Amino acid sequence: MFAGFPCQDVSKLNPSAPQNRTVIRDASKRTGTVFNDVLAYFSKLEAGNWPELPKYKSLILENVLGLVERPPGTNPTTGEPWPSNLEYCNHLARRHGLLMLAFTLDPRSFGMPVTRSRASWNNLRTALVWLICFSEALLRDAHMTEADVQQLAQSVILKVRDAQIRDLDEFLLPLSHPLVQAELQRAKQLHAKRLAAEESRKTSGKTKSAKWPETHARVCDQLGLDWWDSGVPAEDVLRDHPGLLRLTDRQFDFLRMVGVNFPDKRKFCLELSQNQRNTRAARKVVSGRADIITPKGMQLVGHQARCLLGYEGLLLQGIHYGPEHFKLEEQDDDLLRDLAGNAFNSYCCAAIWITKQCVMATLWEAAKVATNGSEDDLFVFRG
Repeated sequence: MFAGFPCQDVSKLNPSAPQNRTVIRDASKRTGTVFNDVLAYFSKLEAGNWPELPKYKSLILENVLGLVERPPGTNPTTGEPWPSNLEYCNHLARRHGLLMLAFTLDPRSFGMPVTRSRASWNNLRTALVWLICFSEALLRDAHMTEADVQQLAQSVILKVRDAQIRDLDEFLLPLSHPLVQAELQRAKQLHAKRLAAEESRKTSGKTKSAKWPETHARVCDQLGLDWWDSGVPAEDVLRDHPGLLRLTDRQFDFLRMVGVNFPDKRKFCLELSQNQRNTRAARKVVSGRADIITPKGMQLVGHQARCLLGYEGLLLQGIHYGPEHFKLEEQDDDLLRDLAGNAFNSYCCAAIWITKQCVMATLWEAAKVATNGSEDDLFVFRG
């Protein structure tokens, strides 16, 4: 069984996350409630409580790194740090008779040019937490220790890693592609609509306040920039690169702070939808890398001066439908972007699934040797 449980309550993007570091223990909020319900459901299926449904043998889950953050302070009784939500996940799994193996996997470890750094833009902690659960009874039957299994799992993951990062252009469509040309037309239409709305507000005397200028002004001070200088490119640049017409003043201002100028020949996909939060420093643009794909996000494709398509976002997540993938070209781009923006990378999932298969197969074979063979046979097998 595969199950993702909500990350919003423990994500570093959530200001309330520090207050939610016991949601697993308390079975509270979205993250804690769903995780507890998933384990309870899996345990019932594993026990065969519903004969008409599959009797699962293992469970794979994923969540964000915020799961490992500990509550502040220490336990006054023991003097030890308070457990993290991930440790509470492990405690709960034990109560259900399950052994849980935890891993942090980064898409870049498998050659994918994608980073998960969202909460701290200068921090390359890009991994998701992946969890493999299976019955502790299988471990006992195999006469293996938890350390044995952990070592085996780590060795499998190391074998499927790929240190060679693939070129970003492998996942991007050329400017001449019909889908890209359609996006450029949408950008022009959106720009015209935005200008009309501004003119209407001027005529009516209505003003619209924004929160971002104050933060941007502080960052510009740190960078030695004059915030009053406009980040919007010249008219001839916008004419030559109509994909930029989709961007807002805030996004152009942000691009100026991170050192993006047009035309910019560097290959990157830079997230533009989230505000600049760090007033001490701006984010850094890394060539050959794409930021994490989010459902409502907007990414700038640097060397093509346009926004990333949902079709391309799916490819960057490692999601491809083989010979029928071309059918996605008929779908709405907003829908595809929403489907791509689930933080899910199929390469990480595949690595975990392969690891789980190897671990389970090894345990079953060891259990058979332990049942039918001698202690010497078991020693040789484990060796």
